[in-house]
Amino acid sequence: MKRFKQILYYIDASKGSRAALERAAELALRNRGRLTVLGVKRLPLDLRLMAPALPLAELQDMATQDLRERLEQFVEPVRQKGLRLDIEVLIGTPFIEIIHQVLDHGHDLVMTSAEGGPGGLKGLFFGSTSLHLMRKCPCPVWVIKPGPHRRFARILAAVDPDPGDEEPPSVNAKIMQLATSLA
Repeated sequence: MKRFKQILYYIDASKGSRAALERAAELALRNRGRLTVLGVKRLPLDLRLMAPALPLAELQDMATQDLRERLEQFVEPVRQKGLRLDIEVLIGTPFIEIIHQVLDHGHDLVMTSAEGGPGGLKGLFFGSTSLHLMRKCPCPVWVIKPGPHRRFARILAAVDPDPGDEEPPSVNAKIMQLATSLA
């Protein structure tokens, strides 16, 4: 199934997962799609106190340029595989900026790495950004547990067993179709 043509991969620059990026690149290559890597910089509210002599716009430019340079280095091995890859750097709250990006650019899949670590109790849970995306994103969201790149043993597809009158019955069927095609 060549379903996903515009894939958005959100990377938390402090916990970037090379395995998750490679999985997103592999999917984009198989679907002959385009991959956009998105980094979102959260600026502290007291930024003006930290560097009062610099204009706010200049501070934001410095922060986004630094993140862009780190992302360029991070994606270089994937770019060498011949994949069409774009990098976007935004400032704001990650889940809000991701949703804006999906709406503005027509992405049909959002991929991200789970925010918990690869092991221990924290690794069993999704982070705040992932949970917000699963509830609010207008396209499918694939959250990949950080760790080595290997075959998936399980794929979780969240469906509503009793959708009532609010959701058309085709939504559950579409979710199952997407999950089985990925499996």
